[in-house]
Amino acid sequence: MSRRHLEIRWDGQVALLTDLNSTNGTTVNNAPVQEWQLADGDVIRLGHSEIIVHFQ
Repeated sequence: MSRRHLEIRWDGQVALLTDLNSTNGTTVNNAPVQEWQLADGDVIRLGHSEIIVHFQ
């Protein structure tokens, strides 16, 4: 995992994930991504960490 690996921005309606040119990249639902509009249940992987997205 990079020191500045990714950014998630929320505009009030949409959450947008952006990989910050990390060394090993970011995957969402096992697919490599540079940018991704997040949806409920998406699985983000960075390094050995996994984040499951849930919106309320």
